[in-house]
Amino acid sequence: MPSLSELVAQIYDRMQHLERKSPHRKLLTYLLQQEVVRVEEPAPPEGVVEDNAFPAVWMAAGGQFDPNLNIRWGSGQWDHLNHLLYAHWSLEEASGTRYDNTVNDLDLTDVKGVGRDAGRVGYAATFSRDSFQYLTRVSSPVLVMGSEQSFSINAWVYLLRTDVRMGLVSKWKTAADQREYVLFLDPTAGGIGQPRFVFKVSSNGINEWTVVGNSLGSPQTGVWYMVTAWHDAVANNIGISVNATYTDIVGWSNGVYAGSSDFNLGYGPEPNDYLDGRLDEVSIYRRALSPAMIRVLWMNGQGRSWPYYT
Repeated sequence: MPSLSELVAQIYDRMQHLERKSPHRKLLTYLLQQEVVRVEEPAPPEGVVEDNAFPAVWMAAGGQFDPNLNIRWGSGQWDHLNHLLYAHWSLEEASGTRYDNTVNDLDLTDVKGVGRDAGRVGYAATFSRDSFQYLTRVSSPVLVMGSEQSFSINAWVYLLRTDVRMGLVSKWKTAADQREYVLFLDPTAGGIGQPRFVFKVSSNGINEWTVVGNSLGSPQTGVWYMVTAWHDAVANNIGISVNATYTDIVGWSNGVYAGSSDFNLGYGPEPNDYLDGRLDEVSIYRRALSPAMIRVLWMNGQGRSWPYYT
């Protein structure tokens, strides 16, 4: 009888040879779900499917981590990389549509010919600012957060310039008062000539609240950074962490506006804020990732590829 870790490895290996949307792949994912203990979570929004290959594993052991399962647990605590993961784009495609790896199917439309280049893990989407390239999709209940919803954005970012404002991940439309959340590079957020990663949210579509990644300082061109931004509706704050080390947090208790803006990669918050650079392994979680889970995603700077089964 194989152990759970061995079973997971076998199923994972088989999944690599199936097409992403294959019913056989989804069946294997379902079978994998049945091998672990479920812990009940609040129901997701109507029309949303929660993608948890490991819904929960409960281990009454103190402060342990299983590298085979990407699961960290303590006494009465559990966590794993697939918990409340609602969207993930590996961005391996050479061109055209970029597919969401989860069962929520939040695929992104290619605008103006987004390319492919070497990524932090495998390949990455590469964006040309001069060609107005970005990836987009219409709003979805999964991507609308609202006042009481914690969430996190995690992305690997490679910059080709830092002297202009450039969108990374955005659901933000200023003109129609549909500001929700946006992660971007601001060329002067630390002062003239001092670019910073910045995360903004709005509680009503109009007013803004900002956290600036001052702990890192100025990001450089030609370097991969893992940028994590979040809203914690329990601790009442928003934060930004770079490379699982440089962290800035500000208090915020007014939540995030539930708007109808398009969701974009490589564009925003304002018109013409296109990215010159690359994005890789972009995730949306409907929870605030713990520092431990951010470090697991960082994996000593190597990054992790989806699916998080092994």
